[in-house]
Amino acid sequence: MKTIIEIPFSRKSKYKVFVFIFIAFLGGLFMVLYPSKLSGSFIFRNELILLICGYFVIVGSLLLLVQYLYLFYFFKHGLIVTNEGFFNYTGLFYNGVIKWDDIKSLSIDEKYKNTINVKIKNPKYYIKRTENPIRKLNVYMYYYFYSTPCVIGVQILDIETTELIKLLQDNFKKYG
Repeated sequence: MKTIIEIPFSRKSKYKVFVFIFIAFLGGLFMVLYPSKLSGSFIFRNELILLICGYFVIVGSLLLLVQYLYLFYFFKHGLIVTNEGFFNYTGLFYNGVIKWDDIKSLSIDEKYKNTINVKIKNPKYYIKRTENPIRKLNVYMYYYFYSTPCVIGVQILDIETTELIKLLQDNFKKYG
């Protein structure tokens, strides 16, 4: 019998994501529209650099907006745990099932307590499996910073970190 545990996204976190993206977009827009007002600051002295940074912030926030709208519209649950493994939709890395057999260990990140690191036996396989270039860049960043391409951001889920790590470790022991 197949067991499926679905953990939904937190509504509060959804709103926080969109507010952050909106504020970043407005900041980038302000940088582009009024570079002369900001060029005297201690951070940006050159208007051209300010314009370039503003355009990067605008484009980046629009890309994030599209990505998160897609994520929240098509995926109602942030994490789906099954007998085979789990589907992680908490970040930009959602590339199918992470099988229990492929996992070496699960741990709460020491620095960021609301993040679970999933150490994978063959991380290069999961990196190569990612086709979307934006997601691939995100997976490389995860791999560089966390030494694993799969990181579960618990802050966007409607569950506590300790509850989730216990659930995942129990399933890992049972099926892994």
